[in-house]
Amino acid sequence: LHTGYDSSEEGQKKKRARDWPLLELDLAERPDHPFDLFNCGMTAHYEGRHPEAVGYLTMSIKNSGPDDSHLPKAYALKSVSLRDGGRPDEALVTLDQGLAAVPGEPELLFLKGVLLANMGAHHEALDCYAQIPGTQPGRFSSVDLGIFTFKKQHNVAVCHLAMGDYLAARHWFTEALRSAPWYTDSAVALFEAAKSTGDPNGVLQAAEAVRAALGPGELWATMHCARADMLGVPREAALEQLWRQFPQAEAPGLLMLRPLLEQGDIGRAAPVLEHLDRTGSAEAAFVKGQLSLRSGDFASALRHMKRAEQRNPGHEQTKAQIAGIQQLLAEQEPVLNGHAEAI
Repeated sequence: LHTGYDSSEEGQKKKRARDWPLLELDLAERPDHPFDLFNCGMTAHYEGRHPEAVGYLTMSIKNSGPDDSHLPKAYALKSVSLRDGGRPDEALVTLDQGLAAVPGEPELLFLKGVLLANMGAHHEALDCYAQIPGTQPGRFSSVDLGIFTFKKQHNVAVCHLAMGDYLAARHWFTEALRSAPWYTDSAVALFEAAKSTGDPNGVLQAAEAVRAALGPGELWATMHCARADMLGVPREAALEQLWRQFPQAEAPGLLMLRPLLEQGDIGRAAPVLEHLDRTGSAEAAFVKGQLSLRSGDFASALRHMKRAEQRNPGHEQTKAQIAGIQQLLAEQEPVLNGHAEAI
């Protein structure tokens, strides 16, 4: 990408809007040119205009030669437009036609695997995924590189899970995480599968994968809570252990604090709240502000809320609380002054 290129969804939407007049000019000059038809089909596809996309791409495929570099992508986009347009059977026919024209094309195999799995044909889907190589072919391709590794491995795991083979699913989720440690979809899917199967080791593996990718946040701590439930260990004990291991992590403390506050157990909540506040938790400062407000200590409430705002500047509820407390203090001031004069 060149410097300044806007790859955001909104930026791409604006780019496609600018492209349409140029595409229409090209098509007016060369109405049967396969690449111009392909460009129109691709643009219509990404705009969600699937019937139009199918029309352009069908004509592009018809007019293309067997060695045209855009041909595999034309079949791929047409199949997805058919699928997303509610025509899965026609999408499958298109993929088979594409694979007949371009045998072994990885993207077409991947899309066919996805479609078959969605139809419940998991064995056939696995056969498609098995034909995809582990690395990208050397020739030019605009294919998503993830289909050669972690996306394929994740989908294989999902197929095995749907077929009732948890151990195979766990193996392939593990492979997906090894290929792409940041792909937390695989970690979450492994967690759900392990939890429903009763495999605490799988839950632990998923939790640690989440921690490696995202840090010791609430998702990680929640997974450990689920594991504690499976092992018959009190959640609070499991969270305390996590907190000892990761003293700067906010999540274990928050998951301990919230149920105590819901139960109204302020005594047990107080040390947790203090620890969280000392380590910079915006939520802890906010809670302290709420508690001070309930006790009528508006000055302390304002101080805590301002600290919460410093730690989480975009939190609208904190801003609203600050405004409300400032109003209460403003209303309180004349009353206090009146008492002082009377004295």
